[in-house]
Amino acid sequence: DARDRYNRVSRTITHLLDAWNRTTGRHDPSFGAALGSGPEARGLMQSIARRAATPEFHAALLETRILQFMAESYEHVPRAAEALVAGDLHAFAVQVARSQAWAERALGNQVPETITLVQLALAEGAVAASAFGAGFGGSVWAMVPQADVTPFMERWRAGYVAAFPMHGARSHFFATRPGTPAFELTAV
Repeated sequence: DARDRYNRVSRTITHLLDAWNRTTGRHDPSFGAALGSGPEARGLMQSIARRAATPEFHAALLETRILQFMAESYEHVPRAAEALVAGDLHAFAVQVARSQAWAERALGNQVPETITLVQLALAEGAVAASAFGAGFGGSVWAMVPQADVTPFMERWRAGYVAAFPMHGARSHFFATRPGTPAFELTAV
């Protein structure tokens, strides 16, 4: 069931990109390339979405998916990165929360377990928390000060096991530090 729902979310973008390329005569290789192809692209994509509706991909679903993609790609990720660079953890948390809300509302790829893990993390004092991965289960990260990691993880795990006792033995909670950012090596 999760695989079918995941594939449907993925096919939504494929459906939109195919409709875009057919309608415009372009050959954009990705949804992001299509939306970035010009200043009129976003409005045109929304118009195409309304005409590309099918029983599987109704117009509201397609339009919502476009809005989610644009919000994630052009607002939440860039603003979250800017906030981290500026050391503004509150602004970072706001963008992470907005991204999570879109995932829950527009992608529909969150399950009660991941939603609850995010809520529990924030209730236990995490600066920010979000589900990640393909959705329909999976993982949630939480940002906490290093000094608080151990007691935070104990409380977070206890809250999760209380809410979902059937998953307690299979769930894994672990601490990790951020790695180095992406970088490019050049030969001299």
